[in-house]
Parts: sequence; structure tokens; C-alpha cells
Amino acid sequence: MNQSFDIQEMWKNSCLLTRLVAVSLNASESAGTIIKCVMTSGDLKIVDKNLDGLKKDLQTEADRSAQAAIEMKLISAFGNKLQIVGEEELPLSYSQTSQDEHRGFELSESMRKVLLVDKCVQEDLRSLNIEDTFVSVIPQHVKDSLFQRG
Repeated sequence: MNQSFDIQEMWKNSCLLTRLVAVSLNASESAGTIIKCVMTSGDLKIVDKNLDGLKKDLQTEADRSAQAAIEMKLISAFGNKLQIVGEEELPLSYSQTSQDEHRGFELSESMRKVLLVDKCVQEDLRSLNIEDTFVSVIPQHVKDSLFQRG
């Protein structure tokens, strides 16, 4: 069997949660590569997001580019129905996705490993609806401070 056809069939037959995890894995791998490239370039292009000047809120090119790459992969795979929440406010130039990019979504070998475990997803999670789902592109330390239990 053709491997390309095989992974396409696996994608088509997988539930939303499995596909979401597969794309998230692939997107995080791409973001990691972007972060490494920016860090090794030596020019982090740091900006302070805090406009009132009271507390520094630094952002690097790695932050912006990694988040944009993750968002573009998610949008390419799921379209605009998937709600995405990110830490960074990205300029339009970072987050615009053309129709060609939607069609350019490709399944990777790392995604195949996730798709293989689709049958293990609990039945109640298999019926997850994209309109009721949101993804956060937020670093763990930021997420922890946002969702502290008091």
C-alpha cells in the first residue's frame, strides 16, 4: 500500500482530537526549529510589549515566528473554525494565511505515529466538535499564571 495514501486514509478516519494532537505535534516540531534558528542567528529582535513602561514584557522574534508557524499549521489543517488563543499579538504579516496555504497542508511521518493510536481515544472524546474546541499557543509558565487556582 502506498504510504501517502495510507496516511491520508488514517487522517480521514481519525477523530478530531487525534488529528488535533497530530497537527500540534508537527507544529511544535516546526516551531522548535524556528526557535533554534533565531537563537543561533544571534539577533533576537527583542521588543517590549508593555506600552505603559511599568513592567517589562519582552518578546523575541522566536516568540512571534514560532507562534505564527503553529497558528498557520493549525489553520491550514482545520480552517478558521478552530479557535486559537495565543500569548503574542501578531501583526497581520505573521498570521495571514492564504487559500494556497490551506491547500498546502501536508501530513508528516511524525503525525502517522499519533494517528495510529486513534482507536485508543475514548468514545466520549471521539465526538468532540471543532466549533466547541479552542487551542492555546501559550508557554507553560504563562498558562500556569493565567489559570492559578486560588
